[in-house]
Amino acid sequence: MAAFEGKESIKRKGDVLLIMPPLYHTGREPDYNPKEPMSLMVLASELRRNGICTDILDADVEALPLETVVDDILKRAPKVLGISVLQRALPSTETIVTSVRKQGLKETHITLGGITATLSYRTILHRLGNLIDSIVLGEGEETLTKLSQAVLTGQEWRGIPGLAFSQNGTVIYSKPNKIDPSVFPPPSRDYLEFCSRKTGYATILSSRGCYGRCSFCSNYTFESFSSNGPRWRGRNPEEVVEEIAQINRQYGIRVFKFNDPNVFGPGKKGREHVAKICSGIIKRGLNLSLMAFCRGNDILADPTILPLMKQAGFERILIGVESSNNEVLAKFRKDETIEEIEKAIDLIQKHNMSIVIGFMIFNPYTSLQTLKQDLAFLKRRGFSVTLSKALRIFDGIPMQAYLDEEGRLITRNPFEGYHEYIVSPQVASIYMGLKTVAVAWTDTLKKYFQSRIWELKKGPSFYERAGYYSLTDAIFNLETSLLEMLISWSEDGFTREGIQRALNELWEKQFIPILSIIGISNTELFPTPNELSESIYTILKKQPFNTFPEKYRWQND
Repeated sequence: MAAFEGKESIKRKGDVLLIMPPLYHTGREPDYNPKEPMSLMVLASELRRNGICTDILDADVEALPLETVVDDILKRAPKVLGISVLQRALPSTETIVTSVRKQGLKETHITLGGITATLSYRTILHRLGNLIDSIVLGEGEETLTKLSQAVLTGQEWRGIPGLAFSQNGTVIYSKPNKIDPSVFPPPSRDYLEFCSRKTGYATILSSRGCYGRCSFCSNYTFESFSSNGPRWRGRNPEEVVEEIAQINRQYGIRVFKFNDPNVFGPGKKGREHVAKICSGIIKRGLNLSLMAFCRGNDILADPTILPLMKQAGFERILIGVESSNNEVLAKFRKDETIEEIEKAIDLIQKHNMSIVIGFMIFNPYTSLQTLKQDLAFLKRRGFSVTLSKALRIFDGIPMQAYLDEEGRLITRNPFEGYHEYIVSPQVASIYMGLKTVAVAWTDTLKKYFQSRIWELKKGPSFYERAGYYSLTDAIFNLETSLLEMLISWSEDGFTREGIQRALNELWEKQFIPILSIIGISNTELFPTPNELSESIYTILKKQPFNTFPEKYRWQND
């Protein structure tokens, strides 16, 4: 297996610069785990293996303001600029490419890639076609390597498979091929030390794709975009274990988060892939703390897999539950019932592994009944999740077509926001009341004190994060209390004074203790209950919403 490459091994400025644009324009710390940019790391590794000098700049994880990113690109003046695009970062991407072109970067070939670039390539080219040269569709290692080689040698690149581009006002594209991840070298670890200092762990990728067919999943559409091959493909288990062992030896890191959408492949072969990784770890005597994502049916299919995972060091499992209502799960195409998922949860807990669940309490099929049912489920099982977010509709996912057929889809330009869907004004108003407080209190908390939250989250294992778990539990309890109030007000009536009293009590008894967990005593940054109560009263009284609008927060944040 090839040795790891980092920034120190690259002797000169790259011909190719790969960047992750910042979500926030002002340099705000990102409000998610600052993990390594796996997609850029794998691309860089393959480019470097082919003799192409490549640099990586993750402007989001470094919390760089847009002006700094633009200046950095102009100074480097790469021959190829590759931008990995998340939908929330489309406004940043547009600003970057507009600025660098305007300020003199005329000859550089600018290409975009990633899930959003693949799913929304037509819209992106329609808007940015005069500023960018191409879009790499699907998994980009082969396509980007061939594109870079062509650009660097002055050859024609438009016939390369897996590219989309605008030509005389027409979008031209060809579908990419599925990629066997085992044919590529391990990812370059340019950001390992930077990110592990913040999170306490390294990321690992043992496979690509997911065999599931969830209707809300952008990964499903991304994997289905390629012209051949299965959606899930595993790496060589021995190489995965060697990569973990080498990081452990070289950096002293023993905590790893598997970045796979699903660590299990389909059927017996998929379970054997996990078993081989676990056996390899055990055989080497590695003392690790591991976390991975999977489906409940993978756990139920083979009762021998959990003890083996536990022995290998798996401490934390993320299960996509999404809803406690079987009718909703059927709409989601989960191919699991809540009863089956709960059996898997019971098995995981029986083996003393902690569980994180994916859950979307607000979705196109939310009703007052499902809200109450979901809250009861979360309380009974003791799971803390974020309640103040709604299911997002991306270009091309099956759910988009379902909602369109139902006459409930409101199409948005992905540069401006997510597609919306019509729900009852009563449920929409409950959501917006919850969102109003979440943006005012918890989002403001993350905006100014995210680095303190990261310090709480960092620990020697996934078990040893008591301070962070106390924080997430406290935020969940606050959102739960408010959501229950909003449901009650919506059903039984409310007054201005009653809302104001309830918010003041929520502030004193639940939000102030949240601040104390991360050592904050100054409350001047946060809107007061009195400031918020009139907004919530108006929302509940007038019910002006019939969707769950999810606006991008970036420009002034």
